[in-house]
Amino acid sequence: MASEAQNRTYSVIQAGAMAGLGRNASYRAASTGQMPTIKLGRKLRVPALLWQSILDGQVAADTKQSAPANPLILQERTNIEPAG
Repeated sequence: MASEAQNRTYSVIQAGAMAGLGRNASYRAASTGQMPTIKLGRKLRVPALLWQSILDGQVAADTKQSAPANPLILQERTNIEPAG
């Protein structure tokens, strides 16, 4: 079960590295809402599908908004047109 969640999410540091960020900058991006996060127990994780969509420019990052835990909502979010 834990490995399934890990396949669908990245750690904050892993997600930040994908965007060229270091450890501190990654956690800062997560805390300011520039990186979507969900809390699983005590762990802060980044949803893989949503993060890939943001990095690919398909979805704009919502400031100060955590990613939804519900996969249906996540799917709907990935269909949103980029802002601006």
